[in-house]
Amino acid sequence: MRPLFAGVVTAYLCGLAALVPAARLTVPGSPPAAAPLSTAEAAVVALCGLLLLARLLAVHGFHRATLSGVAVACAVQATALAMAAAARLPGAAPLGAPVARLTAAQGSAAVPVAACGAAALALLIHAFGVLCRASAHGAPGARIPRTASATRITRTAPNRAP
Repeated sequence: MRPLFAGVVTAYLCGLAALVPAARLTVPGSPPAAAPLSTAEAAVVALCGLLLLARLLAVHGFHRATLSGVAVACAVQATALAMAAAARLPGAAPLGAPVARLTAAQGSAAVPVAACGAAALALLIHAFGVLCRASAHGAPGARIPRTASATRITRTAPNRAP
């Protein structure tokens, strides 16, 4: 199962990375299709990879991992924005230095690339551990915990036919 899962994720990301330059052909004034991916286009690929893995985990009942992965990506991006905003306060310029260096070197889309890429990598590692087991592909509601009312057994009188 592991090679198949690795192949599916790789094929999805390679197909997506091939579609991004093809999409350049439809936008006037964009770089040629043969140019390497820009940071903004890499952010699109990282976000789509994160959403694919989150969806795969959610469909198989691993909602906590899905929520954690997406929440971490959002929190990292919000923290970067907060650090950049806090750097404008008097005496707090060092707070925004890491974000400023990253965006100066790679562009403003470097923060989403880092956040979504790291979260997607963490979800990929987790997905390899849980989705490659046979138990991950059981009945659709197998991992949904039952409530107390659903497990209550009602006893009826036995059917006594004359």
